[in-house]
Amino acid sequence: MRCWSAAASADATLLLTVSRHHPEKRLGMLVRAVARANAQRPVGLVIVGDGPTRAWTERAARRVPTVHIAGIVRDRQLLARMMASADALLHGSAAETYGLGIAEALCAGLPLIVPNRGGAVDLAHPAYAEVYAPGDARDAARAILRMAARDRAATTQAARAAAVSRVQTPEAHFMALFQHYAAVLAARGQAPHDALVSAA
Repeated sequence: MRCWSAAASADATLLLTVSRHHPEKRLGMLVRAVARANAQRPVGLVIVGDGPTRAWTERAARRVPTVHIAGIVRDRQLLARMMASADALLHGSAAETYGLGIAEALCAGLPLIVPNRGGAVDLAHPAYAEVYAPGDARDAARAILRMAARDRAATTQAARAAAVSRVQTPEAHFMALFQHYAAVLAARGQAPHDALVSAA
């Protein structure tokens, strides 16, 4: 892969994105952010995944030699090794309710670079994450450079500790989410069934 070799020097940073190719994932913005960061230090990006906008993402990636589109990786052990080999997970979407890919990255000890809104930031913490304004390639590039300047061993240790204390199963997350919704409705004096009827 092009960017694995591009990030082979000691001062290079290798990022990983695991994402559907879809407009809400903002992969083109991530490619632009990596291009901007490369103006100051070598940064590689591997994009794992597939989807309806993959051809567009590939066209954008061809303009940045250190970006590689890996496609779908179905081998979970291989994906785990890729996560363990990267320096940070770069994430573009600010639209999800729970960042499953973010949780998996933390379990692999991978520091995070995520938007400051959406489900991803719920699992972020300054000890192992950098945040940026959603959709802003310039701000994302600054976050990449901040992460690249940090102590990788310290951020990895903090990410692993967070995986133990903060990562839930998707089922546990959504159970807590629905309990929160029920509490909000109860505070308004409205039953969940009434809220559904009024929204229909």
